[in-house]
Amino acid sequence: MSEPPVVLGTGPLGLATAEALLARGKQVRMVNRSGRSHHPAVETVGADLYNPAHVQRVTNGAAAVYQCAQPEYHAWTTRFEPLQTAIVDGVAATGAKLIVAENLYRYGLVNGPIHEGLPYAAHTRKGRVRARMADQIAAAHRSGKLRTASARGSDFFRPQVLDSTLGDRVFEPALQGKSAQAVGRLDLPHSY
Repeated sequence: MSEPPVVLGTGPLGLATAEALLARGKQVRMVNRSGRSHHPAVETVGADLYNPAHVQRVTNGAAAVYQCAQPEYHAWTTRFEPLQTAIVDGVAATGAKLIVAENLYRYGLVNGPIHEGLPYAAHTRKGRVRARMADQIAAAHRSGKLRTASARGSDFFRPQVLDSTLGDRVFEPALQGKSAQAVGRLDLPHSY
C-alpha cells in the first residue's frame, strides 16, 4: 500500500488541494519548511524543498505528489526554477507521479479566450520563468524521467488568498458592504 498523497506547500493552493483530497477520503501529508501544521486533519512534515534528497525523503512511497510550493512572488525570477528542479529530481527518484500547479503567464497577452492550443508568448520575466518551468515538466514527462500532469489556473480565490486579482481588494471590502476594486471590464466573461 502506498503512502498518502503528498502536497508540497501549505499556502492557499496547497490547502485547497489537501482539502480536495480529504473530501475524496484520502489521508494527506503536507510539506513546508517548518513542519508547522496548517490543517488539523493533515500530517505536516518539514523539509527543505530546494534539496532533492529532502524531497525524496518526504515523498518516498507516495503514488502522487502535488507541487503547490513556491517562493515569495518577488523571488520567482531567481528562486522558482531551482525549487522546481529540486522537486523534479527528488520526486523522480521515488517513482511517484508529479502533479504541478501552473498558471497562465506563459501565454502572454491574449486576445480572446485562453485555451491550451494558444501559442506560448510570455512577455514578462515571471512569465518566461513559468514558461521554462512548464517546459521542464513536459520534457521530464516525455523523456520518461517521471510521470507528470499539469493544471493551469488563471486566478485563485478562497479565504486565504489575498494577493490575487480576486483577493483582498475585492472580497474583503465587498463582505464589509464597501466598494471593491476589480481589474478589467467586469461585464466581460472571466475564467475566475
